[in-house]
Amino acid sequence: MKDTKNLSTRDRLRKKLEDRKILQKTKENNEKIEIKTNEITEEIKKKYTLAKDEYPESNISDPITILKNKDKYIKEYNSYILTVIETAKDKQYGMSQLNLLLDNSYTRYMTMLLELPKVPEFFSKYN
Repeated sequence: MKDTKNLSTRDRLRKKLEDRKILQKTKENNEKIEIKTNEITEEIKKKYTLAKDEYPESNISDPITILKNKDKYIKEYNSYILTVIETAKDKQYGMSQLNLLLDNSYTRYMTMLLELPKVPEFFSKYN
């Protein structure tokens, strides 16, 4: 992550504009947003963009929305993982194929943002 002191004025303005766009996107009913944009690293922003690009039809929430409702999105993510595991079981995939299914931009984004392990506890019970 670049230090803002070393960025040009143009780059600093661009960063502020990106942060504002993320904030504006998540404001609902003039609700006060408690999550500060400095909690969302450039790496998380990149992972969010990659996930949105890889799955344009999915309704992937932005980082601020997820952090505001962390418990909800942890449950949603765990449900996603369980669905993938069940699908893999039904198709009789092995662990290597299951790992390939779970190695995608969405899982990388969610695990980083929600600070979850890459392999949830229930994942190890797959056979």
